Amino acid sequence: MSAQEKTAGGLSRRNLWAYPVGTVGRDMAGCMFTNYLLTYVLFTKTLTSVQFACISVIMVAARVFDAFNDPIMGNVVEATRTRWGKFKPWIAIGGVLSVIVFITSFSTTLQGWVYVAAFGLLYFAYSVVFTMNDIAYWGMVPALARRADDRNRLTSRTVLFAGVGQFLGGIVVPTFTAGSLVIGGNAVTAYRAVVLIVCAAFTATQLITLLVVRECCFSKRMRKFFRKNEKSMLQFCNKNSKRKGRLQWVKKPL
Repeated sequence: MSAQEKTAGGLSRRNLWAYPVGTVGRDMAGCMFTNYLLTYVLFTKTLTSVQFACISVIMVAARVFDAFNDPIMGNVVEATRTRWGKFKPWIAIGGVLSVIVFITSFSTTLQGWVYVAAFGLLYFAYSVVFTMNDIAYWGMVPALARRADDRNRLTSRTVLFAGVGQFLGGIVVPTFTAGSLVIGGNAVTAYRAVVLIVCAAFTATQLITLLVVRECCFSKRMRKFFRKNEKSMLQFCNKNSKRKGRLQWVKKPL
């Protein structure tokens, strides 16, 4: 059977597998940043207690910022109209910028207050650019399956693959940055090497989303109905991202 053959309800087998695979490397990278950035700081930076306290304040402030950033980014994605659709451009832009932020965060040689300032800049940058990718990625779900049961199947499988990415991140990062298997013999070299590996996985799996996944083609009658009722048709789409830990409202795409 063709990889593009439709299953019941219009969800293609191509999308049923390619879309979930696309989040494996993404969640590996998110896991490394959210769970191991502070460990990286502790093992590679020489900071005073006041400087560590400032870093803690920055992390809390970024969480508060997320509460405002998410709905704004959701509206930006919804208003986007390009030849590639509304989701893929932001998945690509957010992905590329996220890789830059990840590599910089785990490679900088700065110390002291200069590092604290850089940490603040990078942490807020992460909140913005990863949200670009995250909102667009999860917002694509309704565009891949028309029926609710198919969307549930797709979401469930994607959550499973996201868990795989989280699990791999939780294994790879501590294994090769500490203990007998540490790369390069020290934490600084190890984190630089591991972040490159994780970002390579991030890029590879996101390319699958960008190049393989295809959105549904709705009929003219359905498009007309959606346009007429666009404002009232909000979908409660479960982001299921450990980084966010909450639900996200997204509009049903045309």
